Amino acid sequence: MKARDKTLVLVGFTMALVFLAISAQAAVAADLLPDLQMAAITDIKLDQTTFSDRKLLRFTAVIANEGAGPLELHGSRPDTNTSEMSVTQRIYDDSGGFRDVPTNATMYYAGDGHHHWHTKNLETAELDQMDSFAQVAKYAKQGFCFADGGKFRPSLPGAPTSPVYTTCGTDPNQLTTTMGLSVGQGDWYTWDVAFQWIDITGVPSGRYRLFLTADAAGWFQDADQTNNGTWADVLLGPKGVSVLDYGPSAIPDPGYYFPGRAVPPPDSTASGNQPQSAASGNPARPISATRHHRKHKAKKHRRHHRKHKARRHHHRKHRR
Repeated sequence: MKARDKTLVLVGFTMALVFLAISAQAAVAADLLPDLQMAAITDIKLDQTTFSDRKLLRFTAVIANEGAGPLELHGSRPDTNTSEMSVTQRIYDDSGGFRDVPTNATMYYAGDGHHHWHTKNLETAELDQMDSFAQVAKYAKQGFCFADGGKFRPSLPGAPTSPVYTTCGTDPNQLTTTMGLSVGQGDWYTWDVAFQWIDITGVPSGRYRLFLTADAAGWFQDADQTNNGTWADVLLGPKGVSVLDYGPSAIPDPGYYFPGRAVPPPDSTASGNQPQSAASGNPARPISATRHHRKHKAKKHRRHHRKHKARRHHHRKHRR
């Protein structure tokens, strides 16, 4: 065999080994996907002062990431004449690599009192009838500048000790931007921010279900698409709203819910530090804690009834 042929054989053999090594690494590496969930809805209240002729249902919403990896989105556009950015999702893996996946999501710039870029419809909200679940009104807010807003479940593996994603981009002329939500972090939209409402003007009084969902369109790769939503049953009146029940929701670590505001874990019966519904004044409890509260209340009522019955029996015996 000629020297040139030997060299070609060696090069080919080396390239084959490299290819096999890369293929083996790719086969072993596993995606670290985010798991978007909604926390229990709080601060549910009526607002009739923002607009004198409108009735708004306001609430605080929290998107939490309880997955193995971050939700990281990259927006880009070719020039400033293009108003919206196309979006790719960067998915990391457990070997230290990543891949970029195109999505149908878009980002846009808006000046809604806090000028920056937004991901369109990252979260959706609607108010439905209780009997038919027909939609009667929907979210005014469409844009979300999401970032690491505070620790929600910092005990999760891979949760950073400090925020990683802190900005959405504030320059209307920029051509690229990055938004993200780290593992164990929450992104808060408090009841008093711009467009954080559902317009319920003309909606009759009665019982309704308020639904909140993260990534309702399924644009992003997520570890579990079945746990992206939560709900609260509410009773609308002419002058107020009260919360009747809560659906399943993202569970924070004990002591975490609002940044800088410690609260008991969801199954705690402690009072005084739980997030409150401003309209009802009742602690915002996930459904598991609500059932616990009902059982505790029923047990207390039975004890009271037995004591009262024994007392009446004693009085009758004494009169005889």
